Amino acid sequence: FAACRRRKQVVEVMEDLVRRLVETHGEEGVCPTANSWREIFRLGKETPVHIINLLKFRSEVDGPEGPISGAAAYAKYTAGVGPAFARVGGQRVYFGRVGHMFALGPASDWDAAIVTRYPSADALAQRWLSPEFIDAHKSRADGVERSQVLVFGEPVQSQK
Repeated sequence: FAACRRRKQVVEVMEDLVRRLVETHGEEGVCPTANSWREIFRLGKETPVHIINLLKFRSEVDGPEGPISGAAAYAKYTAGVGPAFARVGGQRVYFGRVGHMFALGPASDWDAAIVTRYPSADALAQRWLSPEFIDAHKSRADGVERSQVLVFGEPVQSQK
C-alpha cells in the first residue's frame, strides 16, 4: 500500500505543477500544453531532459524602443532567463545558426537551433515558473515566428 500511496502523491504533485505551468503560461504559441508537460515529466521526472529547439525568427518586432529583429527579441529573452537557467542547473550545449538541413519530408528554413540539457523535468518546470522566465517570455513569444521543439530523456545505451 505504501508504494501505491507514494505513486499517488507523485502524480498529485506532478498534476499540481502542470496546472501551475498552464495557468502561468497558457497552452498556445510557444508554450507546452498540459499533455506535453505530462509527457516531459514522464521522460525525465528525476533524470536529465534534453531539448532541441529549432527557431524561425520574425523579421521585425515592435519593441519599447522601436522596431527590432525577432533575433534581437530572442536575445533579450535569453539574457533575461540566464539567472533562472543557471539556478536550475540548465546547460546550453549549442546555440547558433542552422548551417545545413536535410530531411526525408518537407524541411523548413530555420534560422537557429538551441540544444539544452536540464537535470530533470522538475528543473525545466522550475525555470518556466521563475520570475525571470515569466518576465522574459514575452520577448521569446514576440521574436519567434515558429519553432519545433524535440524533448528527450537520457539516451538509451546501445548493447554490444
